Amino acid sequence: MTKQYSLIAYFAKHYVASNILMALIFMAGFFAIYSIHTQTLPKFSERHISIAVRWDGASATDVLQNIILPIEVELYSVENIKKITSRARFGLAYIVIEFQPNTDINKAYDDVIDNLNSVRNLPDDSKPPIV
Repeated sequence: MTKQYSLIAYFAKHYVASNILMALIFMAGFFAIYSIHTQTLPKFSERHISIAVRWDGASATDVLQNIILPIEVELYSVENIKKITSRARFGLAYIVIEFQPNTDINKAYDDVIDNLNSVRNLPDDSKPPIV
């Protein structure tokens, strides 16, 4: 009659084999950490451009009429815009432009700068737009 050994009894008797198996499991774990990292964190690109313009002492209504509306009119000619969101605060205009997926954000940035430079009727005492 043959004696049957369990898996635990085998590794208890052959401790070198258990240490080799443990080392292989650790190496597989380290490999898995790096491959999972690339799978769960895909590459993505920023699709927003923000513009801020200060106009000290101006009311929110004045900021809306004299800064936001002229800038938005010029920005509508930029291609691949998904949405433009604007906020007028006391002395501050804040505009966020969201672009369609797969838009070349560098080209879009250049187009936004070009269109901002073509806005001529901003108030004289307002600060230059910060992109």
